[in-house]
Amino acid sequence: MNIPTKHGLRRVLARLMTAGVVTLAVVAAMSSSAGIQGSGFRSLLAIGTVTERGNGNSNTIVVSGIPYSTSGAVFQVNGHAGVQGQIHVGDVVSLIATDPTDGGAASATQVTFNGSVQGKVSGIDAPSSTLFVLGQTVHVTSQTVFGSNIKPADLSGLQNDDVVQVSGFANSVGEMVATRIEAKGQSNVSRVVGSVQTLDRTQHTFYVNSLKIDYGNAKVEAVLTDGAPVIAHGVKFATDGALIATRVRASATTHSEPGSIGRIQGIITSYSSSAYFEVNGQPVVVGAQTKLNLPVPIGMDVEVNVTGTFDTNGVLVADSVQSSK
Repeated sequence: MNIPTKHGLRRVLARLMTAGVVTLAVVAAMSSSAGIQGSGFRSLLAIGTVTERGNGNSNTIVVSGIPYSTSGAVFQVNGHAGVQGQIHVGDVVSLIATDPTDGGAASATQVTFNGSVQGKVSGIDAPSSTLFVLGQTVHVTSQTVFGSNIKPADLSGLQNDDVVQVSGFANSVGEMVATRIEAKGQSNVSRVVGSVQTLDRTQHTFYVNSLKIDYGNAKVEAVLTDGAPVIAHGVKFATDGALIATRVRASATTHSEPGSIGRIQGIITSYSSSAYFEVNGQPVVVGAQTKLNLPVPIGMDVEVNVTGTFDTNGVLVADSVQSSK
């Protein structure tokens, strides 16, 4: 079984949130919580879809079916300070929390949401339940939630040039499987999350799937290399269709303390065997003691929920694995 070394794992973990969730503060937050180990609490990192959101006065959010207290949480929405009311059912979020060992509800300290792509719809293929936004292929499923401002609440409620924000998970080829689609009215903000491809340092360009990014005049807050996960923002396009980025930032720098809890929902993006695979780029090891609930056999591009404990290399040692129907 080929399990990454700690050195090699840094590259793997850097892809963890190319799915559209950003955990830029995970390093500091998870490390600072290391001291709580043995004091009745464990640190926890959860990534998944919001299945219930509280109203403006709620102090609870439900992610992948599990409730978390948000009374002391800081919210980050698309790179800015936010509030809980900006997060909706179907949004993919990352959540840092402390989990009491006595079985009580975990308390979130940080909840982060970043849309996977925002921009104009450039094409809709209804027979294949697919739409195209900023050069990104977006697949719609029976589980995709449509915002209340899209009527009817399906692909027929959209048309070319509508501005939408998509939240979801990237599959093994970088295409998006949407968990939520929301109309953004007349917004001129374009944003895409993905991996740098075909980097040209001379022309100051790269691609995210088929979208060309011109970062020549952008504020760059990332180390640009092919394969690096980034978020690119812009409001204008060049004559060749390239997004003229105003800001490019890293989309993930994740690390979890050994012994901390991981609850990861996502798509299997690399599959070596049923004993070792990656979910959104996060390495997962399955052992003899792992509880399996697999209505769909696990394999490439299968959506799963994995709960476990991070080891010293950042690998998630699974206590349970469940595949989605």
